[in-house]
Amino acid sequence: MPRHNRHVNAKVIAKRKKEGRGRGAGASYKPWDRVQDLASSGRVSRVLGKTTGRQHEIQNKLHLKAFYAFEWSLKIIDIREGFPLPLEQTIEIAEHHGLHHPCNRNKEPIPITTSFLLTVKKGLEVHEEARSVVYANRLKSKTVIDRLEIQRQYWREKKSVWGLITENEIPDELVKNVEWAHPYLYSAAFPSLKQEEAKRVISMLNHLALRGENTIAGIATECDRRLALESGMGLSVIRYLIANRHWLVDMNTLIKPGERLVLLNQLTLQEDVAREVA
Repeated sequence: MPRHNRHVNAKVIAKRKKEGRGRGAGASYKPWDRVQDLASSGRVSRVLGKTTGRQHEIQNKLHLKAFYAFEWSLKIIDIREGFPLPLEQTIEIAEHHGLHHPCNRNKEPIPITTSFLLTVKKGLEVHEEARSVVYANRLKSKTVIDRLEIQRQYWREKKSVWGLITENEIPDELVKNVEWAHPYLYSAAFPSLKQEEAKRVISMLNHLALRGENTIAGIATECDRRLALESGMGLSVIRYLIANRHWLVDMNTLIKPGERLVLLNQLTLQEDVAREVA
């Protein structure tokens, strides 16, 4: 059982419910656990998401990898991490199936959270899918297996899709690419870049990329040199363009700045892209 759960009691549960934890959607959703509630091991993190436009409270490194994979999918239109299941229902499920329900150090049942609740768009239909994310070696623990089975039964009763994800199901190269580009997802990464300068930078990067002869690092360095930019600005804008799909690359092949850039789309200088960056 995660160490932080040992301190969850009726008072903490009531306080979180009053704060609206586990409720809302999109930008208004509040996860059950926040970073400050979790054990301070250096693995927790806050990440600003493009899909929701809010800060996500990420529990560990594996959850962060799963988040990046979900964030890149165009089919997923909402990501709710740390989604709490109704305590009364999970206790009933545990008792009915003879499963161990998580408790605090005083042996009082505490809420179970599903790692992610996703809103998925398929054609014209929108539905919810739950995902529990756990390291494969933890599946040897009966306590973990029981907690997962309670979740599976809960989502089955809700007639919602539930799935289990370990590190073996996460596309490693996609995740590394998204993680590389993600810090430059928003224009706040370029506080000193004005619109006209952004237009010149994008125009130069497009021009250099269309020659199809150079590496990502080479294109970035040449852009910095020609426009007398501070070192690294060209590469930062490239990461922005990739993160926002203005430059389409094969995200399932590891992006290596020292290798030749292969673009999958036609490049045009759009005024709105320059406005975005600035």
